[in-house]
Amino acid sequence: MNKGEWSELYVFFKLLSEGKLYPADKHLRRTGDSYTISKVFKDDHDGPLDFVVNGESVDVYRNQTEWLHRVPREELCGQADRLLNEISNTAPGERIVAEEAVEYMGDLSVENLKSSSRNKADIRVQIHDAVTGNDKLLGFSIKSQLGSPSTLFNPGRTTNLTYRIENIDEESMHQFNRGDFGQLRKSLNYLAGEKGAKFNYFDISHGHLRNNLMIIDSSLPEIIAQMLLEHYVHHNSRLNEALDEVSRKNPLNYPTETDHAFYEYKVKRFLSEIALGMVPSKIWHGIEDATGGYIIVKDSGELVSFHLYNRKFFEEYLLDNTKFDTPSRNRYGFGQIYKENNDYFIKLNLQIRFIH
Repeated sequence: MNKGEWSELYVFFKLLSEGKLYPADKHLRRTGDSYTISKVFKDDHDGPLDFVVNGESVDVYRNQTEWLHRVPREELCGQADRLLNEISNTAPGERIVAEEAVEYMGDLSVENLKSSSRNKADIRVQIHDAVTGNDKLLGFSIKSQLGSPSTLFNPGRTTNLTYRIENIDEESMHQFNRGDFGQLRKSLNYLAGEKGAKFNYFDISHGHLRNNLMIIDSSLPEIIAQMLLEHYVHHNSRLNEALDEVSRKNPLNYPTETDHAFYEYKVKRFLSEIALGMVPSKIWHGIEDATGGYIIVKDSGELVSFHLYNRKFFEEYLLDNTKFDTPSRNRYGFGQIYKENNDYFIKLNLQIRFIH
């Protein structure tokens, strides 16, 4: 597996060995008291496994009642340290075997190391709330700084946005499609600057994505389309920079006599929803898979989290640490100008990646 995938197992070892998880501010600095981890859950072929923290040991149960093993937490700490060392000392892009970790998980009766890609939650834990005295089962998505920056919003043909182009002729279309103006972003910048072309949001290729955005806010498809143009045409790739520019231009003509952060509020909502449950190709009903929030593996191996109790820090972190990216044009079918009924159109792909 790659560094990001092995980081999920590292988090598993780390949470059980330490029994606590710290919240973070938007700069990934610890803030506030830690959360107490009482259980970690893992789905497996022969039935779900419960790893219950019991003093200085961890008891392993199958199907909640069948006791299997008792392991010292110190042993789990050693596994976490060795796995972190292996991840950290592997060159970027190389696959990691981690035979010792695989063998150890086998000894714990775990066959399925990876979490399902269908869910946003990479790990499920039970946290003891010291304030209420209750235990809460929460799902966390895991993002690791140990490997290459991960993707927050995955690209696909379902994430293409369509724009109608004004002030363009057939000759310019053919020149653009041949690559006479250079690479895609350079060509789009040339059309807008030298040719005076204007790009107007027309539609989103996949109805599920359009409707999912509209559930959050009816204006969100237009706002995201305007921000995406900042990436492709004006080279403002960081989301906070693109948001600042769209807010300044105010294409939706929101009232400006007050300090209401119309664009910022809607975009932060969008980022948190795609982080916690929304995917572009499926109908989304506002239900979050990652009900706890995010766990970040820092490059030092330290774990910090964004709990949904404090959504403000989480949304600020997402906005300040993400950027638009440009995936493969051929694979996802975008970046060519085409003509329909004497109108010119182009599809641009929406992909969002973490910076670190």
